[in-house]
Amino acid sequence: MSTIICPKCGSSAIKERKKQTPKERNQDNKNRMRHAYKCETCKGLFGRVYEYKEYSPEYQCYQLEFTVGGFRDGYKTIQIEQADGYANITVYPPVIRYDGIQYTAHIPLSDWEDIKDDLFNQLFILSWKKNYMNHDVMDGTQWEVILTFDNRKPLKISGSNDFPVLYNQFLDLVNPYFDLLGVEIAGYHTLLNKR
Repeated sequence: MSTIICPKCGSSAIKERKKQTPKERNQDNKNRMRHAYKCETCKGLFGRVYEYKEYSPEYQCYQLEFTVGGFRDGYKTIQIEQADGYANITVYPPVIRYDGIQYTAHIPLSDWEDIKDDLFNQLFILSWKKNYMNHDVMDGTQWEVILTFDNRKPLKISGSNDFPVLYNQFLDLVNPYFDLLGVEIAGYHTLLNKR
């Protein structure tokens, strides 16, 4: 297992939790959920463990959509959607470079399951804030992640020139699928080198 990083502050001083707090027992008794980790630096709780797999967002998630770009280069979107026995990947190139074609590929269902495992259990996407904004930058990189589930509201997380602690690791996760279809993420290496 790779090193666990706090999605709130970036610390690796993490303690694994084995029991529910009284608040978790009262609020989530139906789902039998507990937070898996506690950050020793910021004291934040993150990661979720469900007693029953079918209650977990990871199990219920069937689609990931990620849009990234900016004014100058346009926006590109990747969508990964679960199907019967595989997952569809569709990439929509930036409108300013759009050639009328959307790029599509299929990946094994096991790859999609690995992506979800990373999203929920390594990147702890459920612990990210809903909005990341840097109002001091007029132009730059805007992005949005949308996760769609069977039995709950979609999760939407977005930002403008500000990013979650684990954003670069998220880019590492999705970039190979952009590459698979020959589409480069604008500013990918710049963002990686900023952190």
